[in-house]
Amino acid sequence: MLATLKLSLILIREQCREPVGIFWALIAPAGFFCFANWSDRNIFLEEGGAFLLRAGWYLAYIGLMTALFGFGLYLIGRRESGFIRTFAYASRSRMQFIGAQFLASLTLSILYGLFFMLVTSLAFQPNISSAPLFALLIRFICTTMILMVGCVTFSALPLTFQTASSLMSILSMPLIMLGLASTRTDAVALHWINFVNPYFVAGEFISGGVTDFSVAPILHFVLLLALGIYGLLCFKINPIWSRY
Repeated sequence: MLATLKLSLILIREQCREPVGIFWALIAPAGFFCFANWSDRNIFLEEGGAFLLRAGWYLAYIGLMTALFGFGLYLIGRRESGFIRTFAYASRSRMQFIGAQFLASLTLSILYGLFFMLVTSLAFQPNISSAPLFALLIRFICTTMILMVGCVTFSALPLTFQTASSLMSILSMPLIMLGLASTRTDAVALHWINFVNPYFVAGEFISGGVTDFSVAPILHFVLLLALGIYGLLCFKINPIWSRY
């Protein structure tokens, strides 16, 4: 356990050296929230629930991006660089590495979420009590964890780092667009399409609006857990570009 914690600290320091990733996960969500909702700040002051509802969707974005690019893609990158084959070939060492990467990515995600909540609540809801913010944070952490578990399955797929990066970018864009579109329209078809959209379900769950889709979080939890177990069992050790 101590070795896992030490390794996770090393991985955290390494991820903090990527300014582009920090910008998109830390600065961009809070900045865009302030820019897009500044005209509605009076509504937030009158209706505290409106702030929590909108903040939930941005936190879902942070959780999804962390799971895909801060965790899943990192696992593939370590495999493709030959790190896992060289230093984590044994099953125990491999599980230790995955646990350390999971802990590192989750810690950074929590820091991103806390920064977002601090900046936006001070700007739009300076008098909000800590209880709803704490509940929002707990739902965000739980959602990020299960999304990260599901992303372990990428490590079992025969994907190079570049292919995986492109695939994640292509997949995440329509998920986010469809999820956000659901907040602007009541189209029945879009409503049911988003039933299988993890970003939509995450946004609904974090913001607390899951009354119409109470079964969706459970189904997504089971599916992502199953994908995570599959990823652990079928974790590829050798780089895809190598035949040996």
